[in-house]
Amino acid sequence: MIIVYEKSNADLSERIAKSLNLSAFRIDVSKFPNGEFSLREAVVENKHVVVIFPKIKNINEQLIEFVMMLNTCKNCDIIDVVIPYIPYSRQGGSQAFWAIFNLFKPFKIRKIITIDLHTPIDSLYVINILPHEIFGSFFRDQDFIVVAPDNGAKNRAKKFAKYLGTELILIDKNSKKIVNARKIKNRHCLIVDDITDTGRTIENAACILNEFQAKSLTACISHAFSDKTNKSGLIEKIYVTESLKSKGFKIIKIDRAISEKLHS
Repeated sequence: MIIVYEKSNADLSERIAKSLNLSAFRIDVSKFPNGEFSLREAVVENKHVVVIFPKIKNINEQLIEFVMMLNTCKNCDIIDVVIPYIPYSRQGGSQAFWAIFNLFKPFKIRKIITIDLHTPIDSLYVINILPHEIFGSFFRDQDFIVVAPDNGAKNRAKKFAKYLGTELILIDKNSKKIVNARKIKNRHCLIVDDITDTGRTIENAACILNEFQAKSLTACISHAFSDKTNKSGLIEKIYVTESLKSKGFKIIKIDRAISEKLHS
């Protein structure tokens, strides 16, 4: 088994290869003035490969790069892929999402390893690593309650709360209704969500929790597309994974969680 990657995600790829004691093969991608991508002629012929999705800068461009990378591995017997953030997954279940997901079908992909899908897929070959598997160890044996900032975050937050053995606070961002609101006062609150883009959902939750006199606010976000998540300054620390090019946050590495799934 070898790791196949593109230079933008070299650091993550090489850490995964090192942890599994594997070789790593870099595919060089260049770009023509008209915007088309070109791969230096490469054919990967190994029995088992793991292809790592490029680090996202422009989500549509990296998607094209990745399909071209997969094509270089078409002669391999087994293809596993690591896509920390699956493009268009926030539109899970839509025609747009399935149009993108079906781009992978021509390739003999055995399993897809990803981080915290917005909408879980009912598929045996998609391995979804949940937030508590990445962030949970940082909050063990601490006095936090877990907060879902909207209904969409309920299931992931519920599993996180169960992992920590603590209560769950559920905020309905539209009606402002809060489940377990009486438990917020003088408590350390941990907001858990999968994606931040505009930052409005997390910011709304922070303001509500502050109104209910939370002792402190911390957030765990799997995929941070924007650094405009804490305009009010109410959140003391924000943890995000290295799935995207993020800045201004506490970045948590994901190579260990991915390596464990590849090894199992």
